[in-house]
Amino acid sequence: MHYIRFMRAPALSRSGKRLLLELVLTINTDLSDAFLSPAQPVEVMIYAEVLTGHGSPLIYVLAGPGQIIWRSGLRVLKPTMDVPASVQAHLRAGQEVRICASTRSSMSASGVARIVASVTPGAAAAAAEGQVMPAYFVLRNGGEGRDGGGVGGDVDLGIRKLALDAEAAVEFEEELGESMARHIWDGGVIALCKMADACLSGARREEEEKKKKKEGEEDQDGLSPCMGRFRELVAAEKHVNVLELGCGIGVLGVGLAAVYARMSLAGHTCSILMTDLEDAEPRTRANMARLGPASCARGGPVELSYETLDWEDGRAGRLGEGARGRRWDLMMLADCTYNTDTLPALVGTLSALHRSNQGHEAGRPSRLFLATKNRHDSEREVFGLLAGEGWEVLGREELSLPVLGDDAQTVELYLFEKS
Repeated sequence: MHYIRFMRAPALSRSGKRLLLELVLTINTDLSDAFLSPAQPVEVMIYAEVLTGHGSPLIYVLAGPGQIIWRSGLRVLKPTMDVPASVQAHLRAGQEVRICASTRSSMSASGVARIVASVTPGAAAAAAEGQVMPAYFVLRNGGEGRDGGGVGGDVDLGIRKLALDAEAAVEFEEELGESMARHIWDGGVIALCKMADACLSGARREEEEKKKKKEGEEDQDGLSPCMGRFRELVAAEKHVNVLELGCGIGVLGVGLAAVYARMSLAGHTCSILMTDLEDAEPRTRANMARLGPASCARGGPVELSYETLDWEDGRAGRLGEGARGRRWDLMMLADCTYNTDTLPALVGTLSALHRSNQGHEAGRPSRLFLATKNRHDSEREVFGLLAGEGWEVLGREELSLPVLGDDAQTVELYLFEKS
């Protein structure tokens, strides 16, 4: 998958009576290690979205089809465009105006349905070519005052937005530019999309498949054993406890919270503890806050929290109060196997959490959901380490992720159990 990125904060400037928006964009992979190199030019559209607080946002086209083109060999785009008077009025009124850079809808990785379709065998031709995730940035009136100039807000942060279904989306802040740190990565995005697909669409789809079987039709669209069991784990208990390791900016944990809140499980609740090193906490907490009160208010279906967990401490059994304070029905992680030097500490921490689980309720197995995009052969070491610690595979799904202008890549999803 490729990602449109704002290389720096969009800038507003004056040219006579015109207000101009100046952008610096690139399109590259999740690790920023390869630029998009398409066989055919890719159109990039620029929109302004105004959040009025009343229904759907107002959309203004700043650069339409054919105006901004990304071609093979490019490393950066620097378009400049006029800001319409109507958008300037929204800025002066203090309303939130978002700049969105996106490709045409057929290749836009804008939501769960499209991304899941792209990794599903027999996907439509457009989805099978590969997708590009849009980028957002919040403009606020500032700098030059109330004449609409300047840019305000968090100038080093962009937003990713992923539609869960036709009515709801989840958002994540991430740093601007090409740094590997504090960005979303393919494994987490694909895992979240498969989780949402299983939990929000899976129940309906399984009922349809049961009906087909009764009528003698072939089962083609049922959930994989991995994701079917994942949904059962999340939905079966009246209260489910989930711990995420190496959460980064919070894609899995925040995403699962948004999904759980839409599962319509009357009387069911979920607690999710997100863990990582100390420097991950500010961005994770910011993304937790983006869920808003509907999902995670006191008395709501989801309780989200954060705790620092260094795997070197974890492997030695030094767990924080939150991590050791309850039994975890599910542990999960994504994009955590790329640094092979940390794998022994990671697996040791998982086993320490299992021992803690046994202290809360002996005899019940621990379960782990793991998502990885294999980037080099040495990452496979994690599976040998897990097997050596007694973690057994309950389900596995291998997904072919199409990449525009390049060979497909593989994302793997696993569900493990340790007794």
